[in-house]
Amino acid sequence: IMRFFKSTLPKNWKSFRDTVNDNFHIVRPEAFRVVG
Repeated sequence: IMRFFKSTLPKNWKSFRDTVNDNFHIVRPEAFRVVG
C-alpha cells in the first residue's frame, strides 16, 4: 500500500485524476465481512 502512495500514484497521477470521480460509497464495517 505504501509503495502505491509513494511511487505508483505520483507517477500515474494524471491517469488516476482523470478516471476517479465522486461517485463512491462508504462501506459500514458491520456490513462488510470476509469469507474464507
